[in-house]
Amino acid sequence: MSDGTEATKSILALLLIPTLALFYIVIDGSLESRSFLKNMDTLSQFVVFSTHSSHLIHSLQKERGLSAGLLSSRTTHFSSQLSKQRYLSDFYLKELFTFLEHPGNQILSGLFEEEIRALKKETSAIQNIRSKVNNLNIDLKKELDFYTKIIRNFINLIFTSLKYAQNSELSTSLLSYMALMEVQEYAGIERAILANAFAQNLVTSETSQQVETLMAHQNQHISSFLFFADVPHQQVFREISGDRAFYEVRRLREVAFRQIPSENFNQQAEYWFEMATKRIDLLYSLQTKISVQLNEKASQLAQAARDKMLEFLLIAGISLGLTLMTVYMIQRLRQNYLLLEGEITERRQVEKELKKYEEQLGEMVAKRTEALLQAKQEAELANSAKSEFLANITHELRTPLHAILSASQKGVRWIDKDDRERKIRRFSQIKEYGERLLALVSDLLDLSKLEARKTTFQMQKTDLKPLVHTALQIMEELTSNRIIRFSAEGIDTTAWCDDTRLLQVILNLLSNAFKFTTENTKILIVFQNSVLSGNQYNLREVPALSLKVIDEGVGIPEEELQSIFDQFTQSSKTKTKAGGTGLGLAICREIVEAHQGRIWAEQNPAGGSIFTLQLPRENTFQHTN
Repeated sequence: MSDGTEATKSILALLLIPTLALFYIVIDGSLESRSFLKNMDTLSQFVVFSTHSSHLIHSLQKERGLSAGLLSSRTTHFSSQLSKQRYLSDFYLKELFTFLEHPGNQILSGLFEEEIRALKKETSAIQNIRSKVNNLNIDLKKELDFYTKIIRNFINLIFTSLKYAQNSELSTSLLSYMALMEVQEYAGIERAILANAFAQNLVTSETSQQVETLMAHQNQHISSFLFFADVPHQQVFREISGDRAFYEVRRLREVAFRQIPSENFNQQAEYWFEMATKRIDLLYSLQTKISVQLNEKASQLAQAARDKMLEFLLIAGISLGLTLMTVYMIQRLRQNYLLLEGEITERRQVEKELKKYEEQLGEMVAKRTEALLQAKQEAELANSAKSEFLANITHELRTPLHAILSASQKGVRWIDKDDRERKIRRFSQIKEYGERLLALVSDLLDLSKLEARKTTFQMQKTDLKPLVHTALQIMEELTSNRIIRFSAEGIDTTAWCDDTRLLQVILNLLSNAFKFTTENTKILIVFQNSVLSGNQYNLREVPALSLKVIDEGVGIPEEELQSIFDQFTQSSKTKTKAGGTGLGLAICREIVEAHQGRIWAEQNPAGGSIFTLQLPRENTFQHTN
């Protein structure tokens, strides 16, 4: 009897640790799934909030323009429309705050309690402003500033929803949605300012500068919209851009600019307001379509999160049930063992079988526990990699954005005091950092498509020597103070490749060589015959062409020769001078590997670096196994 009891105790002790580990994994996974579900529910509420807010913002923008027209023209035309528009604004305002006070939206109200309280306080003053507008007892600037501040606070609150969008497709749609909202806001301010100018029959130089700034903001956000919007929404935008309202807005701008400073250009403020409003309404209709898509996508993600959590709980419940069943079965075996204790032969047989079952069961539980822990570790590593990537890209995006905002703010603050050269310098800074930001986004897009194998290559027999000459012509300013040497005598410089993508690789390699060498140093470009050994795509050896770029620059440490081809990675000797993002060589590697070629870096014994690009001379894709 004591032997059976001891065997049972050892089995239960063996099950204790993996059972506790399983309980820990279940609890930890449940908390993580619950957190993700809460995040998705918050995002879903935020999308609905954005929809309600966009209705209110659009109405307040029109009310702002009508109020400006009334203050300037003092005609019944604007007065009659303004009354109806105020009713709509009050309706949407009440609808929005009713949504926020609903018990089902407490997550959103709790997260932004202070911001919502501030918005309620600001909107409570709207009746006082309306009264002053009716009595013509407020100047235009104060009226514009009041409405613009409220609208801007709503837009900023909507913008915070981006941090809850963990889905890339949803993030892109939100960015296009926000860009279109910004276009309407700056168009609305332009509508109010020019309505005032046309009503007074006078456009000053100051008004011209304000309108030019607003137009620049609109163009900037239109570019952002076209970059982030999907193809159907891009097509809709191009279709509505051909509407007569867009043409009339451009024509009336030109009329105003030709008369600066002047009077009597015989344009009715009512007609300008009508055309500008129709243009904004067309943009708003497109924004509404995107909003519907956002609502559907957010709902789908929230439902998917619920399904995933239920799936996890189901699997965890089954695992726990199996564990408890195993314990129960062991207990029953113990009882049966005690009943058969008197039969020595059977007892020995039972003990033998029980010991074997004990070993097998322990091994199965240990393997299952190990598999669960490994899966959890892999998930944590993936999450850590995602966090590191987001930190890197956030840093790279924030730097030029801060520079653009800083230059813009200084330009606005000193617009009336700066001379022409200083204004040109400020706009040049904005352009420089804008181009840097665009280059980063383009690199990220290229790298994303290459890694996802969504890039199409036009492969053909291509002579690389003319590509090198083309690259040198593009970088003519950098080559003027370097000594360039070619070595391709008696070598066939053709390979099987996409000439456009290969030019991108060559430009990157030559750019690095020029960037990290001093004036009057030599850069050697060498073509050589070589052989590509078998790889996972092609098991046989094939003839290849090697292109080497050899410089006498700062060089690369031995331990970094592999890592410099990783994303956001630069050599410790060059990153203080690079001014780049650390994506160039990563893109080069993806392009070359897509050609079934190789690219690597070496130290130059004479000082500097050697980058080697190796490509097959023939179409290896038709021979792949």
